[in-house]
Amino acid sequence: SYDDVYGVLVRGLWNAGLICMAIVIALAVVCFVLTYFSFIRRLKMLTLMLTRLRTLNFEAENPSGRSVVTELRDMEGTAVALEGALQAFAKFLPRTVVRVLLRDSTMHTLGMKPADVAIHFSDIVNFT
Repeated sequence: SYDDVYGVLVRGLWNAGLICMAIVIALAVVCFVLTYFSFIRRLKMLTLMLTRLRTLNFEAENPSGRSVVTELRDMEGTAVALEGALQAFAKFLPRTVVRVLLRDSTMHTLGMKPADVAIHFSDIVNFT
């Protein structure tokens, strides 16, 4: 009869809807898990890069690849630029001084103090 056919159709559509909803939820969970672990991996790599910078370890290789998350990609770019700046800075100062400056969070300024000094000039005969 008509009611039996209608009931079968409604139950079939209801079951198909439930199946589709279960598939969508499963795909959403898989996407979330993959994104989460990718995000965590990139954060760990960024943390490692910044830790290397703090200890002035320029010999280690930078992690390859770039993050697809804009904020992480920007942070990685900043860390790479900071590494270049610290490498240049470490060329002109001993690394121990640069490490002290990195460890100390106070603002350092250049300055002058008047001081009495003695300067000795000498000439070596036939040196040049």
